[in-house]
Amino acid sequence: MTREELIQILIPERVRQGAAYRVQDATGMIKLDAMENPFVWPSYLRAQYAERLANCSLNRYPDPYASNVRAPLRQWMKIPESLDILFGNGSDEIIALLISSLIGSGRSVCAPDPSFVMFSALANQYSVTFEALPLDAAFDIDLDRWLAFLHENDPALIFIPQPNNPTGNLFSRERLAKIVEATTALVVIDEAYTAFTDADFLDWAVTYPNVLVMRTLSKVGLAGSRFGMLVGHPAWISEFDKMRLPYNINTLSQTAVQFALEHAPILEEQSFRVRKERTKLIRELEKR
Repeated sequence: MTREELIQILIPERVRQGAAYRVQDATGMIKLDAMENPFVWPSYLRAQYAERLANCSLNRYPDPYASNVRAPLRQWMKIPESLDILFGNGSDEIIALLISSLIGSGRSVCAPDPSFVMFSALANQYSVTFEALPLDAAFDIDLDRWLAFLHENDPALIFIPQPNNPTGNLFSRERLAKIVEATTALVVIDEAYTAFTDADFLDWAVTYPNVLVMRTLSKVGLAGSRFGMLVGHPAWISEFDKMRLPYNINTLSQTAVQFALEHAPILEEQSFRVRKERTKLIRELEKR
């Protein structure tokens, strides 16, 4: 039997008909599409960081729980003590973990349309039905349509980016509350861009039994470390932790995050600069 015939037999059609995720070459362009922090650490910090890396024990497996990161991260993000944290290799791993946990339930995954592409991409990878929920003309939650959908359907998981990617706006808090209260689905609020807004939904993970919050350090200057997190009640976190691969956060990433949190004011100052530049860009575009 040929290699091509084996591929036809062993690889499902959904995989064969799909396409690998590719990042376009941005050489010579002003790169804004990935929403990265454009600022690097000061030279004196980079020297200290290099020294810290030199002392990493790369011959040993990493701390499977990223223990040295938990307390400073909880303090910096003001995560309530009643909530637990699960770390992932970027938010993508958290999304994959949540969706893969639902395989066999027969229930769908939902997200606004448009929103972060990985919600639908990962649902498709795991053969979980994905439902796109349209936004209204102002890119807000189309409350009547969403409530009608929830009345007729029973999704298992709803992702809500807050603020939304790619539209950039915050959804109405009141409309979002009505969605959370109208469904038995797990609602995951993706706060990837929380550093660039005054909104915060961590308290909802305490108040609502069906709400979790997802965050990342990618947008505040640590995109290369691939460090995401899921925050929620310990009962939820313990279930999803069963699906997490061991040693999923490598030693270099843990060291980078720990070091960055020791110098959190730098992250905050750079995020503030990004917000100022955003305002400046909007004003310039409005003139055209």
